Amino acid sequence: LLTGGSPVSVSQTFTALDLPLFFEPARPSGVDVDSFACQTSVSYAALDSRGVESPFSALISLVVKVAGPRVEKVELVEPGLSDDGPDVGDIIAITFDRPTNRAALQWRDAFQVLDGSLGKTEFVPMWSDAGDVLMLQIAGQVDTYVGKIISGSCGDHGLLPILTLEECETAAYKIGLADVTVTTTTETESPEGCWFLDGYSLYLNTNPASQGKGTETSTPGFPRLPICTLPGLD
Repeated sequence: LLTGGSPVSVSQTFTALDLPLFFEPARPSGVDVDSFACQTSVSYAALDSRGVESPFSALISLVVKVAGPRVEKVELVEPGLSDDGPDVGDIIAITFDRPTNRAALQWRDAFQVLDGSLGKTEFVPMWSDAGDVLMLQIAGQVDTYVGKIISGSCGDHGLLPILTLEECETAAYKIGLADVTVTTTTETESPEGCWFLDGYSLYLNTNPASQGKGTETSTPGFPRLPICTLPGLD
């Protein structure tokens, strides 16, 4: 327990009428709760009507931790000549707003892919000395194709639409779709290029009027999900 910012020990007897007990971390004035952590331990044992302590007791440890560091920015660093796309040797630099416990952190556990996929790309993780920058160097095969986009269009995510039948079927196979045989369509109100009717079929829209369109063309219960490719890769 904290009183005025200093740890103290408190011993008190409670009756059944005092239960349940609630514990709230002390927040001394002037402390930034976004970077403040505290902990306390509580031991307890039952007393009989004569005040004799039970031989059985328990120890409870309570720890309140901060939410953790936040990502400030993500940059793609190209050590060689720039080709405006990710290649083997390029580095994805993720900057946090404070140092992290880099020694204990498994970087993949700290992130969740919302759109697309990391595919088969292999990374070598490196940390800055201060632990506030995670650098992921692309070390293995870069998977050109990105999984189904669940919102917007390919362009909204800095990606490119797939416009040929052969590439659409290849992408569907590589990202593990149930249907890898393209049905062509010229429907204006469908995503540009290669797209998947989620749970059903693979399509390729060849109508120029659909340029820039994406998931907004879906109908209730039938999401139309664009399949995209990364820019700057063959």
